[in-house]
Amino acid sequence: MKYSEKIVNKLNELLVKTYEAEQVYNLGAERSEKPLIKNILKGMEQQRRSFILELQKEIRAYGHLPSKQEDLQAPASGNSLATPDEVATMKRSSLQLYDCLLEDPGINFPTPTELILINQREGILASKNSCCP
Repeated sequence: MKYSEKIVNKLNELLVKTYEAEQVYNLGAERSEKPLIKNILKGMEQQRRSFILELQKEIRAYGHLPSKQEDLQAPASGNSLATPDEVATMKRSSLQLYDCLLEDPGINFPTPTELILINQREGILASKNSCCP
């Protein structure tokens, strides 16, 4: 496997997880009756949409096609985020995913790609610190 393919595979894995997070945040916002929770979830959904666009662009820069969102299954009907604790848990999970990617000894992302991942991770961290424990 070419090194660029290894990078693209990792980016596509992250892209799929980002699609999933966007869907869950969207569903949670739609189902929430609390304006504060709805606004937090909408903000996270918009943040993930921005991340998706960046990741897709980066994957294309390597000459590959990004994974498609249509390939995902819709979240289960009972899967809605309703509490700040659940939002915080999802953000911690996202941070762990970025940490694993950035610290993976088997892959050294080129600087521009690494900066995208670091900036996305920092964006999640900043939103985590501003709204959730």
